[in-house]
Amino acid sequence: MISAATPSRSHEDDLLDQLVPPAGPRWRRWVAWLAFVAVVILTTWAFTSGTVTPRLGDTGVSSWGGDGPVQIGVRLTNRSRVAIEIVDGPRPRPGLRLLGYTRDFETSDYVPDPFPIRLEPDADLVLTAWFAVEDCEGLARTPTDDTRIDLQVRIANGPFSALTRTRSIGTDGGVFSDPDPAAASNPAWPVVMAQYACPAR
Repeated sequence: MISAATPSRSHEDDLLDQLVPPAGPRWRRWVAWLAFVAVVILTTWAFTSGTVTPRLGDTGVSSWGGDGPVQIGVRLTNRSRVAIEIVDGPRPRPGLRLLGYTRDFETSDYVPDPFPIRLEPDADLVLTAWFAVEDCEGLARTPTDDTRIDLQVRIANGPFSALTRTRSIGTDGGVFSDPDPAAASNPAWPVVMAQYACPAR
């Protein structure tokens, strides 16, 4: 027998349902989880495939040195699924003055600002920066950890083209395999590149 002071079981159930709604149909939970997993997979794929952020492959140093002007060439391939743009190349260091850039092993007619340079998917590029050596002593003070060459890259079209990314190309010895003894003590690429333009340091 239910007294007036004791709430009925159905009243308690109604109150519990208001505070903690019962779980919906199981298929809705499966759909929500599948949608979440799909978003994670698509986001990961967009970044790793180069659809959202540019990817470079086959990078390395293609040429370097000289007795003046000096050069540093970098080789790269667009590994993104979409076209990308190179918006800035190797920049000068103290003691160097940038003359300009050439493409694909050209050795004259430096272009001061050839950017942006568009690369279609799987397209190759050799970009060479040319410098005048103006201060060998300043170059000799380049930090020894300056061994990476930075490029500024972005997706060519669409909303993600507003985001510029830095892509670094490591020299890691590279073609700098036989520097003279003076340059061997400092593996920074500006020092090694200018070793023959500054033979006395």
